[in-house]
Amino acid sequence: MSRASHKLLTRRWFTGALLTAGLLASTCVPVTAADRVRKVTSPGGIEAWLMESHEVGLISMRFNFEGGALAEPAEKPGVAQFAAYMFNEGAGDMTPEVLSSRRMKLGVNLGGSADYKYSSISFSTPSINRSEAFALLREAIHKPRFDAEPIERARREYEASLTAEQKQPGSIAVNHLRRKLLGGTRFASSLYGTLETLGTINRSDIEAYRQRSFARSNLKVAVAGDITAAELGPLLDDLVAGLPERTAVPKGPATPTQSGSDAVLPMELPQTTVMFGNAAARLDWRQSLAYAIGNDILSGDSTSRLFREVREKRGLVYGINTGRSEAGDVSVFITSFGAGIDNVAPALDVARQEISRFLAEGPTEDEMETVKSSFAGSFFLGLDTNEKLVSQVQWMLRDNLPITYLDDYVAALEKITAADVKAVMNHAIKPELFNTVVVGKTPADFRLDGRPATPPVQ
Repeated sequence: MSRASHKLLTRRWFTGALLTAGLLASTCVPVTAADRVRKVTSPGGIEAWLMESHEVGLISMRFNFEGGALAEPAEKPGVAQFAAYMFNEGAGDMTPEVLSSRRMKLGVNLGGSADYKYSSISFSTPSINRSEAFALLREAIHKPRFDAEPIERARREYEASLTAEQKQPGSIAVNHLRRKLLGGTRFASSLYGTLETLGTINRSDIEAYRQRSFARSNLKVAVAGDITAAELGPLLDDLVAGLPERTAVPKGPATPTQSGSDAVLPMELPQTTVMFGNAAARLDWRQSLAYAIGNDILSGDSTSRLFREVREKRGLVYGINTGRSEAGDVSVFITSFGAGIDNVAPALDVARQEISRFLAEGPTEDEMETVKSSFAGSFFLGLDTNEKLVSQVQWMLRDNLPITYLDDYVAALEKITAADVKAVMNHAIKPELFNTVVVGKTPADFRLDGRPATPPVQ
């Protein structure tokens, strides 16, 4: 993983990817040309965070409705994905084909997505077409069609994805760890639900989810580009007028009670997949920054500790990665690698030893200096398009970061010490609580932590 993308570490493992429109993404917007992020409150009381920039005639918006898969009825997991899919499938008197044609004509990107905590709308338009483009957006927000054909198309796609997950070793390992670390919560199962529940979701379920989840009280809006605060306020009121005032926002799980466990899932594969990890209390943004530094030192690139010890010195794996995911108030730490059958046990031993050594010793000052210097440079270089700017503002809103985060970033980075990194890594990573899953072939006498590895309870 590149250091430029360290701010996205928390969403790599278990969350659904945000849909980011790509039509205009190649147009560069120097971050130095943009204003600071400002809070804008519409006359009707809708708040948005705006990064204003008039260098390029583009406007990008993200509407985030808190709830996502957590807001689904227990008997209908996966309905949030259907609602997101249908956002771009016609509106009002426009069939999906007509809506697509109008979007193309105007140069508009429009789409929906859903993860465990949020249902989101992505929108971008050339500012020269703003009137027609925003009218199109309002139609999509307020007059979705829910036609039968795209619902069935979505069902087929999700069924194919779930079927594929049952055959892919990486997905099998992730799903096992979900159940072990987050069992009993919505985070423990796929965003698509199950093959059984997919067949029960209908138009009424999708409509009910939209009506229940799209409300003013759980809305967070991020905006970047060629629009002023004075222009944005009335526009927000026009776009969300008619949405319900309030809705209940579900809470995520607390840190679960854990114990270490091991499992081997036999499969005929040329390479065995290994994952292990644990859950811990969620990190705040300063802790997350310190964690990102530590994670980069541990497994960021070919100079990282795990790569050197497991790959370079011993040739046990091709690559090895660590990362963290947020699940409500829980952080989940994961290590993953693939190895040949005879290298699984030694690779596990070396990886765990190196992680434990890092937790005990912490990073060196040289490692700190190298990574902090890289972070400081790559962070702002990664904000070179309008789409990246609005995605950054969206991330700040969704993770409850301060509105001054971009202004504070460099100073906060400079203040982080080796002791801070050591402390936060020990907070997030608990080797004594590691749950390990091995998917593939292993030697007959294979052991994990000195215990016979047994299949998991389904």
